[in-house]
Amino acid sequence: MGVAGRVMLLMLPLLAACSSVKVTREVEMPARASGMVGAKKLAVLQLDGDRDGSFGARVEAWLASIQVRGTPYFEVLERKMLDRIVVEQKMVSASGLFDERDAVRLGDLAGADTLVMGGVHLPRPGERLYQRSEQVCRTWKKVVREGKEVEECAYYGTRYIDCVERSANVDFTIKAVSVRQGNLTFTRTYSGSAGENSCNGRAKSGGDLQNEAIRQVFEAMRKDVAPYTVMVSLEFMDDDDGMDRATRKKVEGAMEYAEQQRVDRACEIFREAAAGAPRSPALYYNLGVCAEIEADYDRAATFYRQADRNAGEPVELISQALVRVKQMQANQQAVSQQVH
Repeated sequence: MGVAGRVMLLMLPLLAACSSVKVTREVEMPARASGMVGAKKLAVLQLDGDRDGSFGARVEAWLASIQVRGTPYFEVLERKMLDRIVVEQKMVSASGLFDERDAVRLGDLAGADTLVMGGVHLPRPGERLYQRSEQVCRTWKKVVREGKEVEECAYYGTRYIDCVERSANVDFTIKAVSVRQGNLTFTRTYSGSAGENSCNGRAKSGGDLQNEAIRQVFEAMRKDVAPYTVMVSLEFMDDDDGMDRATRKKVEGAMEYAEQQRVDRACEIFREAAAGAPRSPALYYNLGVCAEIEADYDRAATFYRQADRNAGEPVELISQALVRVKQMQANQQAVSQQVH
């Protein structure tokens, strides 16, 4: 079973006035940037502002680390191979710098389908030293209160404490160019910032803050460039309309299993009970939830529509499910196109 079918269940707090059961499951979402669809074999070129190439190396490593369904999503070409092609093909200007007009030809020769270009602004972390003042007791005296001798402050003074304020910022503009089409397919600027004030001598270093700012950039970029997962909450319906006594008893048992996170067994009982309650809105809705947990969105939509017909009037939970499963069907199709 793939990631789309793997389920993470979590019992959520129940409202006092409601006996429903909620579970959450992990679902796949397509990359949000349509221009990254089809981008699989990447060549990361020299970035503007990245003098020593260290930030570009981090971008390469990060792209190579992205996994979807347990396997690397991108193949990132080695910089050494790109540099060798640049030299062999004499893709340099009179100043000795890489001529970006040859970028698409470079990608074609390297076997890449997408070029990653852009620029980075990574200023040196800032630092400001300052002092914080606080009142401290300079002289103590003994006094008698309620028959007991105690100490109290007789004279207050000011103490100055050395403090440091550090900050780091990064702005990264990514540009994806299709080698086949020769045009820009995706571009966006991401920003990250981190800062800290400390007066205890334990402040993070400027390098640590810079790394934190860069991580923010990568986290913001992650959902744009490749499929990702989110947690979706699903709720079973506890209603006995359209059920006879025997079916109602079975459904009560199924809900008890669901409350104990035995959703697999609960769904088995819901399926067994369906034959005895063809007009039950709740039972068919719950069958839809079971199908959705298994990532069978077509079957879930069929059950939700039957639940809607059985209800005879709008039911908020069913209406929400119909909208949600339609979106899930679209997401599933989009993810399949991106993964394969």
